[in-house]
Amino acid sequence: MESFSVIRASAFRALKPWLFDKVIPLELISAVKQKYQFVTPDAAAFSLNAPVDFQAGKFQYNGQIVGVEQFIVTYVGNRATSLGVSTRLSSDASDAFLDSVIEWAAKEYGLDAKEVLPRSYFSQVEFVLSRPLSSHFTELGEIGEAITSYVQGYGLENCPPYEFGGFSMHFDLVKHDNMTPRPQPFAIERRVGSSYDERKYFSQAPLRTQDHKAVLERLERILKL
Repeated sequence: MESFSVIRASAFRALKPWLFDKVIPLELISAVKQKYQFVTPDAAAFSLNAPVDFQAGKFQYNGQIVGVEQFIVTYVGNRATSLGVSTRLSSDASDAFLDSVIEWAAKEYGLDAKEVLPRSYFSQVEFVLSRPLSSHFTELGEIGEAITSYVQGYGLENCPPYEFGGFSMHFDLVKHDNMTPRPQPFAIERRVGSSYDERKYFSQAPLRTQDHKAVLERLERILKL
């Protein structure tokens, strides 16, 4: 890859149900906002039936101040208390924030911070390939030609050729509809707003950022891009 940058690195933890039920909402929200310098929310927005959405915070990680785009606390019925955080640095940074807030909350309020479900991740990245992805999927060129021909036949004679733009991978959601947490699909597509000549792509994955990058590097080796 000629370049690789993180757009969103999210990490999630599932702790015991109704974890903060014994804590006064105003006290909890005010304390979290103050400790991590979040801009929102207002304590009045708290509801047991809706996520508490903290935005635009900061914390110290490896000697630097890292911005926290979003931190969400959600009660998932009687199954778990979900904590999710997003940064633009890495999954390691997002994990470090969750470690920090969970350790602090456990000490401050005497909470049992036991995890009840596997951890999960979601990352979005932008990257540039030395060759376009379509250069490997030449067999699909015939499909692009057919689509282009049909569209031109509708009267749009100057329509440029359709090209292979990306792909996605997931598992059978019907067969495995009760999986918790449910991982997001893996996908690659042309970066919106960029010319095809730039060979710039967007990808999302249910992976830590370093693992996401490793998968893309493996794709490069397989396809000899």
